[in-house]
Amino acid sequence: MAKKTTNKSKELEAVTASNSDALDNGVDETTTTKEVEVVLNATQLRQLEAKKLRVANALKAKKEAKILADKKADENSAIERASKNPVKDNRKVYKDDKGQRFRFKKSAPKTLNIDGIKTSLDDIIADEEIMLELVNGNSNFLEQIY
Repeated sequence: MAKKTTNKSKELEAVTASNSDALDNGVDETTTTKEVEVVLNATQLRQLEAKKLRVANALKAKKEAKILADKKADENSAIERASKNPVKDNRKVYKDDKGQRFRFKKSAPKTLNIDGIKTSLDDIIADEEIMLELVNGNSNFLEQIY
């Protein structure tokens, strides 16, 4: 039993010493034999609030980074799936006498004005004379297929 009383008296002396140190530093403290309550001044309260805010912002940033990483992984998997299933090009092809093949670029307009008449690309490819003029004239609307 003597040891318990000496431990309590040592604790009480330590608390009283810390109280006197705190009072010397301008910090108000109330003490009991079991707990020490510290009343913080305004600067210390602002610092604690700032620390809590930093921690909350760090957690928020981690969540946002995880969401972005998940989105990026989804996009990458979609790109991989798209590359495995290539889209077939359905544009019509013109083949000349030499065996060279040509087709209209994707950026070509749907109709061209030929001799004052609006003509669709399908009609132009079907007309060999117009296609020869476009091929020999190095039209910017055509691309050669190798």
